[in-house]
Amino acid sequence: FDGPINVLNEDFHVVHHQYPGAHWTEHPKLYQKHKDSGEYSEHVASAFRNTHAFELFFLIILREYDVMADKFVNMSQKQLTRDQIKDLIKTRLRTCWWGHRANLKSHLVGKEIGNLMDGKPFLAKTGAEAKKDQ
Repeated sequence: FDGPINVLNEDFHVVHHQYPGAHWTEHPKLYQKHKDSGEYSEHVASAFRNTHAFELFFLIILREYDVMADKFVNMSQKQLTRDQIKDLIKTRLRTCWWGHRANLKSHLVGKEIGNLMDGKPFLAKTGAEAKKDQ
């Protein structure tokens, strides 16, 4: 939020992960829908203030978790310590929801909606199932 570069509504990037095929002009409306429903506060959505996707990309590559924690926006009702925020960021960056590296312990809310790109729900495969398809 409040990023210096808000190209293509990048301030609402969290929506892109739920609706990868949604046009960027729809992102503010979709963001508000999920915020109003309480989904982002219930599930501690990953959102950041005073940054943009390009800066976050390099913060991730350089593992600047302290800087990301400073920019993290806690939209939840949960009181999170700085260390909890850093752990949350690290966990989410490790999460892979597809292929043989899938983190089957994580439940990604919204993917079942956002991945209805071809009219069929996306079904994550286990590592063994993914290898069979190769």
